[in-house]
Amino acid sequence: MSGVAGLVDPLTGGAASFRLPTDARWTGAGDGAHSSVMSPAPEFTGEHPGDRLPPRPRAGERRFVAAVLAVYWVGLQTTYFAFQMVRGGPPPGGTAPSPLVRYLTYMTTPSELAICLGGAVICYAIYEVLRRTSALRLPAKLLASLALTILGAIAFSAVVMVISLVAGMALDPFWRNFVLNAFVWFSPMGLWTAAALAITYNAEIVAREQRLAALREQAQAAQIRALHFQLNPHFLYNTLNAISALILDGRGADADRMVLGLSAFLRETLHRDPLGNIALADEIALQRLYLDIEATRFEDGLDIAIALPEALVDARVPSLILQPLVENALRHGVPEPPERMRLSVHAAEADAGRTLVLEVSDNGPGSRADGGGGGIGLRNVRDRIAVQWGEDARLDTSSDAGGFTARVSMPLVRA
Repeated sequence: MSGVAGLVDPLTGGAASFRLPTDARWTGAGDGAHSSVMSPAPEFTGEHPGDRLPPRPRAGERRFVAAVLAVYWVGLQTTYFAFQMVRGGPPPGGTAPSPLVRYLTYMTTPSELAICLGGAVICYAIYEVLRRTSALRLPAKLLASLALTILGAIAFSAVVMVISLVAGMALDPFWRNFVLNAFVWFSPMGLWTAAALAITYNAEIVAREQRLAALREQAQAAQIRALHFQLNPHFLYNTLNAISALILDGRGADADRMVLGLSAFLRETLHRDPLGNIALADEIALQRLYLDIEATRFEDGLDIAIALPEALVDARVPSLILQPLVENALRHGVPEPPERMRLSVHAAEADAGRTLVLEVSDNGPGSRADGGGGGIGLRNVRDRIAVQWGEDARLDTSSDAGGFTARVSMPLVRA
């Protein structure tokens, strides 16, 4: 008999056929001299919510520009009022004895309000044009800003002249006053153009940083998904090898129990979000399912000890973070007969409750290939915690005559 056939595909519910060579060997989830045949990473075609880039923050930017425009034009009119008062010319705002009353009268004059509104509209148009020049290089932006300043001064001079004519003011000679106003308002318009250029440039930087952050988040999510889905083909290959070995040894009932356990384990793992964290109690429950599968292979030669303090049952951990460590122990931590294998999983707090420590140990030979934890499973765990927490998490391994220990330290986060 060369393999196993007739298994149920947990994804479709239909029959799945597996053919394994009779000389197939175990592949370790962690360090070891065994090799592993990895399936290619799955291709993702659906859109994940994190794949959409954030929109440009236009609403907040517009409110900010409107507020700056209001302050700017109130400041300009206040400066003009103070200049007229100091110069000693015709008092703006009438002849009321109180300067405050004259100031309020001047600021609420319909013609002055219309002039301020016209100037604010011109300034906002300058801002909108500059906002649409984000693709231009700096020299081109500066030339565009100069042109907008000149056009803005000319347009505002025209607004002042028209409103003055409507208000019945004498403007002889008209064109001389028009050109003079344009020169006078060149500086205020230039000041506003410089401010608008700074606002749009800052908005571009913020938007670019948000896009880069979103891209980094997408890349991180893709890496986590790839590392997560790397586990299932690797685990499945090893488990099917075990089932094949049981069948070849004539242990059909044990193989059947192992198939049922495998089906239950896959049902629990395949529907989980690879980007999400789960409660430590749920992670331990998943490992119990996996250990139930492996207990069939070991018959009565496996002793399991799991220590999960009540205070840590709701701690959040990456899904299946323990599975490669447990699989590594079961593949490479089997002691020489007649000694029974002992596997322990232990959770504890460290650093005054800031760190969660997960430890998987066995009483096997006490070494793993290069001793540094460079196999597939341990490397997968190390990469996953590095992607999620960076230098705040680490995987340490140690070995001696008493066995091998893998210890994962990560920030303690509760639900």
